[in-house]
Amino acid sequence: MFWLFLAFYCVATSAVVQPTNGKQITVLVILFALIGHLSLGLLLSFSAIWWPLPITALVLVSYFLLPDLFYLWMGVLGGGGMIALGLYIRYKW
Repeated sequence: MFWLFLAFYCVATSAVVQPTNGKQITVLVILFALIGHLSLGLLLSFSAIWWPLPITALVLVSYFLLPDLFYLWMGVLGGGGMIALGLYIRYKW
């Protein structure tokens, strides 16, 4: 399973290689952080891999289809989504 996820992230990363602007660097950092979370989730608890997958999909959709709203979308997703996830984990786990 890890190798399938790694292959997906390699393809996603290769879509934005050779970053020439801040947006590409942002996507690259987010993808690497999410692959780290995904890897740890596979090692520690399979239930912890459900949230990096939709976030990755939203990051890529935003980067490729909504470039003008990318930073706003990342602020809402990264800030609000991660805070909401942290509160959910704190109170439900």
